[in-house]
Amino acid sequence: MSDSRIRVCVDAIMHATEREDAVIGAFERLGIDAKSVKRTRTSGHFGNPIVMLRAVLTGRDARAVAVLLGAAFGWETRHAAASGVESCTSDSGLHIRLDKQELVADKIVRTHNGSIRVQITRPVFGNQRAADAYADLFAA
Repeated sequence: MSDSRIRVCVDAIMHATEREDAVIGAFERLGIDAKSVKRTRTSGHFGNPIVMLRAVLTGRDARAVAVLLGAAFGWETRHAAASGVESCTSDSGLHIRLDKQELVADKIVRTHNGSIRVQITRPVFGNQRAADAYADLFAA
C-alpha cells in the first residue's frame, strides 16, 4: 500500500500549569517535528488559558509514527498487532490514547483515558477487517 494514503493526527490539550516545551517534546518523542505542531489558544471553564496542540502527518511521516507506536506496544508481528488493535479500530480509523505525563517522561504508555489522542487512518478494502488492515501497517 502506498504511504500517501496513511494519515496520523495527534491532538493534545495543554493547560496553563504545563510547560509548552515539555509537551512539544512529547510530540517529538513520537517522531513529530515541533514545526508541524499547530497551536490554538483558547480559555477553559474558569477562563484559564488552554492551548490545543495538533499535528497532522501523511505519507512516510505518518507511517514512521505508526511503526514507532506499533513497536512501543509490542505490535511488531502481525498476530500481536491484530489482537492489539482489535479494541481500538472502527470504520473510520484506529484510535489510541497516550498518557501525556508518561510521554513527557520519555515513555510511550497507552491508556484508556490518556490526554494525547492519536488517530491513524488508512484505506480498508473490500471485506478486509479493519484490525487486519492496521495489523499489516504495524507489522510492515
